[in-house]
Amino acid sequence: VDRQQKLYMLALVVLGAAAPGRGPVAGPTPGPRVVYGSDDRRDHYALNDNDAADVMAKSLLENAIMAHVIRSDLGSPDSDGVYRVLDDYPDFGRLGPARGMCDDQRFLRDPRLSYCSATWVGEDRVITAGHCVEDQFDCDNAAYVFKYYVTGYDKNGDPTFPEITTDDVYLCSSVTTDFADGGTDIALIKLDRAVVGGRTPPIYQKSQVPTTFGQKLLMIGFPDGLPAKVEDGGAVSDTGSSNGYEFFTASTDAFGGNSGSGVFDEQGTMIGVLVRGVTDYVSDDERGCTVVNELPNSAGGEGITYVDRITQLEPSQPSPPPPPPSPPLPPLAPCSVSVDSGPCSLTKNGTHSCVTSPGFPNDYPNDKGCTITCLPAANTVEAFDVEEETSCQYDYLEVNGVKYCGTSGPPNGEPAGAVQWVSDYSVTAKGWKICWELENGSSPSAPPSSMPSPPPSASPMLPPPSASP
Repeated sequence: VDRQQKLYMLALVVLGAAAPGRGPVAGPTPGPRVVYGSDDRRDHYALNDNDAADVMAKSLLENAIMAHVIRSDLGSPDSDGVYRVLDDYPDFGRLGPARGMCDDQRFLRDPRLSYCSATWVGEDRVITAGHCVEDQFDCDNAAYVFKYYVTGYDKNGDPTFPEITTDDVYLCSSVTTDFADGGTDIALIKLDRAVVGGRTPPIYQKSQVPTTFGQKLLMIGFPDGLPAKVEDGGAVSDTGSSNGYEFFTASTDAFGGNSGSGVFDEQGTMIGVLVRGVTDYVSDDERGCTVVNELPNSAGGEGITYVDRITQLEPSQPSPPPPPPSPPLPPLAPCSVSVDSGPCSLTKNGTHSCVTSPGFPNDYPNDKGCTITCLPAANTVEAFDVEEETSCQYDYLEVNGVKYCGTSGPPNGEPAGAVQWVSDYSVTAKGWKICWELENGSSPSAPPSSMPSPPPSASPMLPPPSASP
């Protein structure tokens, strides 16, 4: 029996009666998933364009979420470059018949095309679960597909889909993971080419930022091989402090096939990768059919790998050569501290002057920014409390091209020149205050230009006196 046949038989053992040649595999160690509380899964067409959270989820789905499909299941494009695998999907491969589902269950007419889930994070890079692509053999059989989501239903009650073209399909070129050797369940995929189409990848955490208990989560993936489902009803049930923050657990409604799904925080930053959970489906013995396994939210046990673990797999970049020395700067023209735009405040009291965030010492408002010019080098940061985020992408004070947030402001005496303040649409804090002392209450100015003085000219030499005759 060759390796492909062994994988197929393993899929049948793990997941039950999957359609031949189709259906997701949860992997050797990770198990299938489940629904907690009510089933919160929604299709692309059901997202509300007037709801900010749904708009964010739809953008992530359209731009970054990819289905891992076995290449032989996907088939080849037609002469117009269109993949037609979903046009006449066989009934036996749809969820209802394939799983023997009871008639009152959801998504009965959905196809089960995909194998795992994945998230595109830029250029030719994709993040997924390690058990989905353990080695190059698995990679050689994997295609990654955008636009596998439901746009509505036809008159027969079958789901409809956007057209999937060659620009939406990419092949696995190589995989980096140490999962098969006992490492973390996460993998970095290199595609056969960079993604095209003007898509925007999500931001993902590249350093350790632990979740908090009860933190709300958004997960987008392909449960049981179905078209993409958006699930935003889950929350963190264990932050993972006991395992060194390698993974956390949550009450996300997930199934086999969700393995590799991107898990995002409420701002749309990718924080994890779904890898394991508990039993998907259970038998309704009274009706003789299968139903989704429903558990209370408090029982949340879906395992999610912290996505910052991917940095251990990313190739190190060689250090660039040092830049050439900069030419000397021309003398600075005199200038005075000023708030050139926005609601920041500038106060002067004799020789003591300060500039503050809007409203200080009260919390600064949302969606406000300002620019301060000519901040002197001899300054002191007297207060600094700004919304904290690893890369300071929400609220920040930018000094010399460096963004500061949290409670760590710029160093005292940082030569500043122009300073920019930005706050986003949510979460505020006390803000900041920077002060300086001036002699005689004067404004700081640039040092005067120091041109070298010419050497003193020598006196002309007088001829020696002539000898007396």
